[in-house]
Amino acid sequence: MATANFNSMPQNVNYGARDKSVPDPILTAKQYATHLPLWFILAQKGPSTRVVADGPTREQLFGSSSFDPSSPYFTHATQFANQANSKGNQSIYQRLVPADAKTAMMRLWLDVLPTQIPEYQRGTDGKYLLDQTGAPIPTGTKVAGFILKFVKTPIDGTLPNGGAFGQASQMVGDQVDTTTSTQSTRYPFLDIPVSFAGLYGDDLGFRAWAPVAGSRVTPDAELLEVNKCYPYVFGCLDRSNDTVQNVQTVQGTSEVTCVFRRNQVKASVGNQDVTFESRFYDSYNDRERTGIAPLYGPFDNVYMYYNDLVTVLKKLYDAEKPLIDAFSDFDGSGYTTTDEGEIFRFNFIGGKSSNGVPYHSFLINRNDANAEAMSDISTVWAEGGADGDISLNNFNRLVQAEMEKYGDINQEVTDDRLGNPQSIFWDSGFDADCKMAMANFISVRKDTQLVWCLQDAQAAQPLTADEESSMAIALFTRAQQMPESTEYATPAIRAMIVACDGILIGSSNRKRIPLSMELLSKSAEYMGAGNGLWKEAFRFSHGSRAEVSLFRDVNVVWRPFASRQRDWANGMVYVQKKDMDTLFFPGLRTVYNVDQSIFTSFITSCVLVDLEKVADRVWSEFSGADEYTNEQFKKYVEQEFSKQIEGKYDNRVTVVPTVSFTAVDEFNGFSWTLNVDLGADNMKTVQYTVLTGYRQESMPKSN
Repeated sequence: MATANFNSMPQNVNYGARDKSVPDPILTAKQYATHLPLWFILAQKGPSTRVVADGPTREQLFGSSSFDPSSPYFTHATQFANQANSKGNQSIYQRLVPADAKTAMMRLWLDVLPTQIPEYQRGTDGKYLLDQTGAPIPTGTKVAGFILKFVKTPIDGTLPNGGAFGQASQMVGDQVDTTTSTQSTRYPFLDIPVSFAGLYGDDLGFRAWAPVAGSRVTPDAELLEVNKCYPYVFGCLDRSNDTVQNVQTVQGTSEVTCVFRRNQVKASVGNQDVTFESRFYDSYNDRERTGIAPLYGPFDNVYMYYNDLVTVLKKLYDAEKPLIDAFSDFDGSGYTTTDEGEIFRFNFIGGKSSNGVPYHSFLINRNDANAEAMSDISTVWAEGGADGDISLNNFNRLVQAEMEKYGDINQEVTDDRLGNPQSIFWDSGFDADCKMAMANFISVRKDTQLVWCLQDAQAAQPLTADEESSMAIALFTRAQQMPESTEYATPAIRAMIVACDGILIGSSNRKRIPLSMELLSKSAEYMGAGNGLWKEAFRFSHGSRAEVSLFRDVNVVWRPFASRQRDWANGMVYVQKKDMDTLFFPGLRTVYNVDQSIFTSFITSCVLVDLEKVADRVWSEFSGADEYTNEQFKKYVEQEFSKQIEGKYDNRVTVVPTVSFTAVDEFNGFSWTLNVDLGADNMKTVQYTVLTGYRQESMPKSN
């Protein structure tokens, strides 16, 4: 600390070091791909919230089998998602959970029987002396004590199993003292739910064991002595891949040490939380981390029946207290009505002191058929998980319900655009009712785009050309009910209807797949980079990149002239022959019904969607600003908008943002108007060819 210099007394005042070597932080806005598709999937596990994920993170979140074509969770939508992922295109995934899916859980009970416990001969180390068969040698005397049995039941809401989660209470147990006919009391101990619904939950297990001297984990002396708690070791197991594997904690370990007493910290390591109710969850879950996918552990928050545990521990402690010896962890200080004292030093999971010496008045029943062994090699498995109805028909209904939300301005997916940055939805073969509901995706929001296919994945046969035309008319008509702007009387723009299906080349999957997957793949390559920049080398609106390269055996490869005219007018994108063997897309048009407009181009509409998103992000940067004059504000907003689109669109367009303050803005004082001018070239689809004959000597010079 510097000394105040009140006069000119000679001295050197030391102020310490000032660090100017660290530059100011460079703050960059989070970037997403322009082409950021939303995929609804059925999955083995995982959250039902929307998450941005790529290959590794999506398998971590939802399970690798969810993306395996042989999996029961695999759908036509998964096939499309896999194609986008193969091109390095991040996507937004949302797991849909059927209404009849169930979450696996387990309820552990302490079945406690008061009885006479036989005493056994002990050596100088306090441990049992054994006979030639390895059995402890009884002394012939008995002491009053307890036999405890761990019992697992499902949490299924039925009274015999204790009712709903967190609602169990004491009940009559199934142990009986044959001498006195005394029956045990069963106390609820732990309710442990798997993190997510699904059959997968039945393959998740839990271990709890009590280390003693000489075991592979040394008992934590500080927790025993200072916290007056027995330290237990917990681990989670996963057997979903046919072998039992340890689940790693957030810290990369396979086990974690906790105590059951509440509000405990380990002082020697920075007051580390060691309370089971919080530490067990925190050790396996990191759901709020930023920059990377959230980490979901196998189990959600546990419910511990704390008062019931305290009741049991007091009984066990009271029985053992008169028999405390030199090998015990107890000091005989007991407990009071307001202080739990040392009851949590009682090792009710292992039945021994930290020295490995058995208690006198306590035994654990591991022999009954319903007894759960608690050890470092025994696992208690969750049960009751169910996937529910994962049929394609129900999948259609689940997606339809989600799409209907996009038609409601009061839904989170429509109101919170920045928190739901998905830009496009690809119809991968949903049924007609679901297709009609998809129009909602572009109804309220102006920053989303829809690509319909004409096929139903459950159809027995591919559509004929006439059937495709009829379906295209229905979808085109539906799209027109979602105008781009009622303010400016602009018809629907942000939808495309893609015809045809075929068989994927080189795939063992013989199912017919919509040709829209070809355009998905090309869009992912061209506009799917996470930095938002389009890749010039992957332009696909014309030339060789517009050719069909993924499919064979396409259902419709020729349409009569009149049919093509009608289909084009109804917004259909179809393929034609480029030569005897090659198919190509002659134009990628939207449903916008003004042929002379730049907005008939699908690629230009992708720019339109992204500019809407940029406008949202720019607003979020400047909303609340109160330190700028109008002139300064105009300058900074325009600069930020230009910065966010710099180099983005492959030099296809010219974008000029302009901030102005209208008379209303001036009156308000709190608003501004951002006008974004978009200049793009028209999509060229019609060539007029004129051949004129000349004598060589009179041929006009070429231009």
